[in-house]
Amino acid sequence: MDKFKTTMGVKWKNEIVPEFDSDGRPDLLGWDEAMHNDVPEFEKWATFYDEEAADACRPVLKEMQEQKAKDYDPSDPDYDHDYPPEFEERLTVKNKKDNPDWKWFYEEFLQVDGFSPEEYGWVNMLDAYDKPYPEIVTDGITHLDWDYVLSTAPSIENFKIMVKGHIQLMTELTFTNCEPLMLQDFFEEVEQVYELYRDTYDETWAMYHNEDDHGRGKGRN
Repeated sequence: MDKFKTTMGVKWKNEIVPEFDSDGRPDLLGWDEAMHNDVPEFEKWATFYDEEAADACRPVLKEMQEQKAKDYDPSDPDYDHDYPPEFEERLTVKNKKDNPDWKWFYEEFLQVDGFSPEEYGWVNMLDAYDKPYPEIVTDGITHLDWDYVLSTAPSIENFKIMVKGHIQLMTELTFTNCEPLMLQDFFEEVEQVYELYRDTYDETWAMYHNEDDHGRGKGRN
């Protein structure tokens, strides 16, 4: 599921007045620069993380803004803005990168180029549905069907092993070998991995294994 966030409120604008020199001439360059750099004040009213809730509440908030604009009186000392408020919505919908799948997990997060289960310490050859991974033969060599690996979730044991090993590797590269790591990007990727874990195994283990009191699969430790 794509992450959704939108913030609604009103935007207040003030008139930009030029400064005048001793001869009464306006500083047009300074005025132009001030208008270019001016950022209207944003008064936040509500933030929504659910698109349906945002759609339901948007008309109500717009009505509130319209009424506030009608009530606006520039001569009222309670108003410290030069113009009535305008409705503004600041929408953030995360892109496809933030909607991870298993192809992203192997190719982008682990950056796998040639996969060997033994190299990653797999303890079984099962996917998350307890089904054995199919094997294919290429040039006389038997190996896992890589397309199948990219299309399905691994067993939860193998998933945890791979994630733990990759985080340890990144830590060593950063603090032992002093190789630079974009920490913010890495933390965001770890958050995406957790989202993939939650969305996949909560449903999978509830279907195929014992459930806890919240209807989620307990998994195997």
